Amino acid sequence: MTDRIAAFAPINMTCIASALADSLWRFVDELPDAAREVRGVISTLFEIKTLLAELDGQFVDARFNRLSRELLDDIAMGIGSCSSSLKDLDGIVLRCSMTRRGSSPRSARKSWNEILSSFRNIEGSSLQARLEVHRIFLFHVAGLLRNLFGPSYHKKSEQKAEIRRLQDQIRALAIQQEKSEARMREAEEVHRRTVEEQAYRSRYQPSPPMPPVSTPPHDSPPRRPYSTPLPSPPFPLPIDSYRFMPPAGTIHENRPMTPVSPISPISPITPLTTPPMSQRRYSVTPAPALSRPPATPPMTPPTSHPAARRGHPQLPTKGSSEYWWSRVFGMSPGSTSLSEPPKQSQCYGLPMDTLSMAAEEHEIFRVEFDGDLMLRMFRNEVTEEAKVVSTRGGNGASWASGRRNGYLFQTVINASKLDIARVGPGVQLTRRNLVWASLYFADFETMTLFYHAFLALRSQSPSAPIPRESEYWLDGESLMFSAKIDNDGYIHALRLLKDRDSGCIRLAAAKAEGEQDVTVWTAFITHQICQSNWLSYSQRAPNCVRMKNIRQFSFSSSFETNMWRDFELRFLQDSDAIAFTHAINSEFMKMIALRDEEYSAPAPPARPQSAYAAGYHPTTPGTVLRDSYF
Repeated sequence: MTDRIAAFAPINMTCIASALADSLWRFVDELPDAAREVRGVISTLFEIKTLLAELDGQFVDARFNRLSRELLDDIAMGIGSCSSSLKDLDGIVLRCSMTRRGSSPRSARKSWNEILSSFRNIEGSSLQARLEVHRIFLFHVAGLLRNLFGPSYHKKSEQKAEIRRLQDQIRALAIQQEKSEARMREAEEVHRRTVEEQAYRSRYQPSPPMPPVSTPPHDSPPRRPYSTPLPSPPFPLPIDSYRFMPPAGTIHENRPMTPVSPISPISPITPLTTPPMSQRRYSVTPAPALSRPPATPPMTPPTSHPAARRGHPQLPTKGSSEYWWSRVFGMSPGSTSLSEPPKQSQCYGLPMDTLSMAAEEHEIFRVEFDGDLMLRMFRNEVTEEAKVVSTRGGNGASWASGRRNGYLFQTVINASKLDIARVGPGVQLTRRNLVWASLYFADFETMTLFYHAFLALRSQSPSAPIPRESEYWLDGESLMFSAKIDNDGYIHALRLLKDRDSGCIRLAAAKAEGEQDVTVWTAFITHQICQSNWLSYSQRAPNCVRMKNIRQFSFSSSFETNMWRDFELRFLQDSDAIAFTHAINSEFMKMIALRDEEYSAPAPPARPQSAYAAGYHPTTPGTVLRDSYF
């Protein structure tokens, strides 16, 4: 029973009730005529919060598990009904706040009426009446447990009568909850069909109707059985293809490049082309390694010459650009270890027996973590909406349906409802400041790719929130340089970032216009900085800088994930190109100074280490599996 109550998480419900009260408080000032009604709802939410906090302490009492099984099941059912109503209201308020335009009283009145009508359609009762029912139920449960566990004496007959009255109230709540769940399923089905119809109509516009045939008046002369043909217009002259050529530099022309053989992915079936390294979970060697800089970047050597990213790269073919997520994890990004060892990854979502997944939602990639935890990203082909599915158990088997197939735990949430932030060696997915999942990685590169891939998928959703400033890049990274560049016809913001923990340096290009500041590609250049002649000015224009052997990881279908022999950056200002090279040279001098200190410092004595201290672990957290790509 304790596990069942923990699944409902009364303390989390307390946070939801408090957040709802804070969100609804703005309607008090914006709607003076409805202020009394809004204050009543807020007051009830605060009372529910206080009662839930009291019940959270009573559920921990050892005497709670000694109650009868029937009473425990009834209490769990009532708590579940209250949790469902609060989450329904939370989703409605969030949707109305995201779709609201402006801060006028008319917009506030429209949002408030939409909240009341949506809640009534789902729950089958008004907002104030349903919250009052839950408040009375929680008040009786708290009073009953207070009398049972308190030192005061009560007659058994009175206790039995109170328990009987509480059970009758719980059964009435259960009946109402079943009806509200049926209304919720019906509303979701209607909403899904409406979205599909709108998407279909936007893609396939119906042909305009034919004009009606006009009937001639009775007094008009009869029409001729034939008509005299008009002279046909002169045919246009043929276009000289050598004289009128399309302008170069558009994103639709073909890119002349050397054919590249695909770089072998990290897979348990295909052997690695690079020399195998000893099994380590996370290295104790500081990054970047400056004592012996490699002659070439640590990468899997291709069988042919790498492609050259020159002045005007074009959009790749549809087969390679339609699903960018199938390529961003297909090339090894590196293995810059983090100083802090990864912890146990956890998911705190509500366990679900059945996940309501549409037929158009397909799995695009998955990430495996410690503790047999699997995180799967799903994407709707019609609405481009992304969902996060977390499972535990099942031995990593393929997941294709919404029912529990041998999994010990499964849950799902819309990606647009989650925020992402880096915390130490991992990232946290949060929902209204409540942690939904804590995910830890073994290296900085894989954590960065997952971070930006999640934000890119979330930004494509119709209900995507505006990214926060803290989500522009990972927490713990320092911005060393920023300027605007011409990125294949798009104006993007180029950022030079350095992680303070691992020392990893990378380039990141993000959208510079609009509210969606989302990274479209990134490149890790830690090892390239230590090489000579890898950075140079372009001979064509002073605003261009050329770099060699750059691995570009794309999070957009407009760019290609590939290894470029010549990678060119086109700045909007010549001074920005000079400042960029100065920032790179400054970082190179810091690495030289750090390397000299390492050479001059005496080597520390070797200490025997255990397998876990050396970094070995049977499973590596944050491993991206590629058997679920399209």
